[in-house]
Amino acid sequence: MSHLCCCLSWVFGLNLYKEPPTWNFTLFVFTNRKQWALHEYGVKYVIGRFHEYDALRPPEGVSRRVATKRLRAKQLQWRKGMQSTLMEKCPFDWTKITGPDPSEDDLAKAQAVSVL
Repeated sequence: MSHLCCCLSWVFGLNLYKEPPTWNFTLFVFTNRKQWALHEYGVKYVIGRFHEYDALRPPEGVSRRVATKRLRAKQLQWRKGMQSTLMEKCPFDWTKITGPDPSEDDLAKAQAVSVL
C-alpha cells in the first residue's frame, strides 16, 4: 500500500503524507448509508502512515508460529497507537453515538470500539 501511495504522490503530485490542513474537524461523520465513518482527513492521515505498518517485520531466528504471534502483537500495538494519536489530535464526543442520556457502561462500550 505504501508503494502505491509513493507512486501516486510522485506521478500525480499528490501529497498523501501531509498532515491535515486543520485538526478542527469532526473525526467521525454520519454517512448517507446511516452509519458512522472516519472523516476524509482522518483517512488520509492513516493512509499516509501505512508505510510504518508495512515496515513492521517479525523477529528472525524463531519458529513461524512465534514470529506470527509477535508480528500480530506489533501490528495491534501500531493500530492502538494510531487510534490514540487520532483521538488526541481530534477529540470526539462519544455521546453523539450513544444517544442523549448514555449510561457509564454505554460510554465505556463506545470508547472501547476500535477505530482501525
